Amino acid sequence: MSVGGHVFVARKASGMPTSSPWSVSVINPLLGSETFDSVSPVILAPGQSVEAPTMTITYVSGTGDMGIQDVSWTGGMLPDPGKIEGHVLHIGRSGNTGAKVVRLELKGECSSVSFYQYYSSALKNYATYYNRAGVLLGTKYLESSFSSSLHSFSASGIARIELHTSAQEWVRLDHFTFS
Repeated sequence: MSVGGHVFVARKASGMPTSSPWSVSVINPLLGSETFDSVSPVILAPGQSVEAPTMTITYVSGTGDMGIQDVSWTGGMLPDPGKIEGHVLHIGRSGNTGAKVVRLELKGECSSVSFYQYYSSALKNYATYYNRAGVLLGTKYLESSFSSSLHSFSASGIARIELHTSAQEWVRLDHFTFS
């Protein structure tokens, strides 16, 4: 059955309905993880996107740079195995920073998402979560932390995440898990 809504009616052999219509919605579930290690390093300017296996990443607005880079490129940070390592999604770095909005359009829907974040220095950085229809499911602030910390959110039908950072942030994200 294809993704989307479907309506069914039980019918007799003669074609006459024997029930009221009932509907079923089929979603494309997103299960698994994303580490960005299969994505070639790239720097994005506002309006540009890059494809990862589980999502399309778009730099919606802001100043400064963001993209996918090796963890060591994003300011000399040492890897934190299993949390922040290899290629990471970085939002801002060095003196080249400013407030940003980054959209993660998931290639399916999930009911729970978690990821590790590093170097969020203010409680002004947050993630908003939406369903496929664009309905806001919730907002959660990133932890103010200079070490790897786990960020988690749960709601039915998560299909898009928007990350909002304030000026002078060098946030790194990695090891997304979807269920």
